[in-house]
Amino acid sequence: MPLFTEPVDVAEDIRAYQSNVATFRIEKGWTTEELARAVKVSAAHIHNLEAGRSAGSVHLLFKLARALRCGLDDLVSPTEESE
Repeated sequence: MPLFTEPVDVAEDIRAYQSNVATFRIEKGWTTEELARAVKVSAAHIHNLEAGRSAGSVHLLFKLARALRCGLDDLVSPTEESE
C-alpha cells in the first residue's frame, strides 16, 4: 500500500526558502557577494537561488542558516507575505 496518495508539491516551500534567504541577507546588511563568500559558493549561485532559478541543496541550506544566524525553520517556513 502506497504511503502517499497525492503528489507532494514543494514549489511553494522552495519559493518561501528563496525569499527568506534574500530577506535574512538584506536584514544582515550583506550583499550577495558577502553571503556567497560566507557559505563558499559563487555570488551567481546566491543570485540564482534568490531569483528562483536554483533551489540549492540541503547542505547549502545548513550553511546559509549558520551564516545568517537563523534556524532552518526560519529559512524554509513560508512568511505571511508568501502564504
